[in-house]
Amino acid sequence: MALTALQREEIIKCATDKAYFRGTYLKTVNKRAMLVSLQWNNARRIIHDDLQRYNWIYYVKSRQLGASTEIAADFFHDVMFTPNRKALVIAHLRPSAKEIFSKIYRPFYDNLPKWMREVFRLESSSTEKLQFAHGGKIVVTTAGSEESRSGPYDRLHASECSRYKDFKATIASIFGTATPGAKIVFETTADGPNEAWKFWQGSGDYEHAKQFHKRFLGYDLDHECRGKRTSKMVYEITLKVDEETGVRTTHETNFETDPLNRWEADYMKGNDLDLEQMAWVRWAKGVKCVGDENIFHQEYPIRADLAFILSGKPYFSVMYPDAEAGNDEPGELLFGPPEAAPFKVYALGADCASGMPDGDWSFGLLQDVTDPNRVHDVASVAYRLKTLQFAKVLYELGMRYKAFITIERNTYGAAVIERLIELGYPWMFRQLKMGSAKDKIMEVVGFATQEASRKLALDRLHLALQSRAYRPTCPRVQRHINSFVYNDRGKPEHSAGRFDDGVFAAAMNQAALEEIARHRESQITTRRPSTVWEVADYEMSTGRVFTGDETFGDD
Repeated sequence: MALTALQREEIIKCATDKAYFRGTYLKTVNKRAMLVSLQWNNARRIIHDDLQRYNWIYYVKSRQLGASTEIAADFFHDVMFTPNRKALVIAHLRPSAKEIFSKIYRPFYDNLPKWMREVFRLESSSTEKLQFAHGGKIVVTTAGSEESRSGPYDRLHASECSRYKDFKATIASIFGTATPGAKIVFETTADGPNEAWKFWQGSGDYEHAKQFHKRFLGYDLDHECRGKRTSKMVYEITLKVDEETGVRTTHETNFETDPLNRWEADYMKGNDLDLEQMAWVRWAKGVKCVGDENIFHQEYPIRADLAFILSGKPYFSVMYPDAEAGNDEPGELLFGPPEAAPFKVYALGADCASGMPDGDWSFGLLQDVTDPNRVHDVASVAYRLKTLQFAKVLYELGMRYKAFITIERNTYGAAVIERLIELGYPWMFRQLKMGSAKDKIMEVVGFATQEASRKLALDRLHLALQSRAYRPTCPRVQRHINSFVYNDRGKPEHSAGRFDDGVFAAAMNQAALEEIARHRESQITTRRPSTVWEVADYEMSTGRVFTGDETFGDD
């Protein structure tokens, strides 16, 4: 068709000015199922600017910020105005792929002016593809599909990548289909400290991830996540607007009659928020999160570390974000004295594995349990060793501290237990069980882990963490606590690509509390304090007043 002079000018202006094109011509379906022109918000402006500056970008975000739509607007422009340019969007699920195509890309094209559609004709289209007559195309598909492995593509958008079933394989296919100089954008809400978290850190197998421009987009960028001041200390939140009548449903917060509580004040100061934002925070925490601050942190994280660590259905209610800066490495870590201190009592919990090079760690956690209400880490060992070799590690560490050892009596743990018995290790957890003859009771070494006893051990550990009777200082244990989540079947375990050996080693010590109490008494009373300093050590360690009438092993 013959274009008018104004239409030719408009094509040139749209091709050279993305912001003008998106704001003037692109329409999409909003969360109220209405067709609307693209509107700017803080998050969309940031994304738009990033896409003009960087080729590789990784966004971790809160929900409903319009990130996918803004990325789509950029890709749609690039493909439409550049012959033979090809874009691939990979969603984690088929319904998500269909929604991205039907609510974003398809409306983009269908709502262009008729004359513009005639200039940029489609050769073909389907429920997941727009094929332009000039050779460009946009494909929206799922991770692992044939289209996601074909190519090459000049624009790649990994949508909700933290939820990919096989993150490593999908990422490999993305880089495999990308042309030199391709624009690659990862975008996701967090789903626990999994492979996507490692990619965010640029750790593990993802060293090239450090070349990505990384940005966290929090709820605080959303203008709807704040109240409007109606008087000196009163703020109003708009919850809903009737599209036909324009009537608003609102919620009022009065900070004069109901001032900030301690949690709110700390949260406001720590995250540099204002009262308009705190009005929304109070409403969201109280209404959407039933007043639970942990649920609020999970659903509305304000930092990337919290987004990853507090998502993914965490088992424990305590988290240690600072520990995520490190990685698990083999060896011994020491957090206390290099050998047993006088009048101190130690426990060594162990979780044993096969020793395979790419398998779980065999893990030992040594703790000072002199005061059961102030348990703290002294040392940890983590190795991928054969069972007999790991047994020697536990034996030597245990003897240094005269520690009470508790090991899960599973396949690999049983072999370690047998070796410790052969070596003559004297202080080990024992249980009584009924023998084959009904009247015969047997004593067995090690902690038998069935579903009920496993739950008991984990519950005891959780209670100790909540009450702060145990405050872990070992970064390995802290990381394992962070990544311990409920799986899809409701069973607690480590999240994908992470470990839980430190959790179970700590749980073994908690499970053995009654046995450790007897061991504690025997260790504390091994020898009589003979100097003023030793009496002071004895009293500080045990919490007891030394009278001189006590009975000690060396009397």
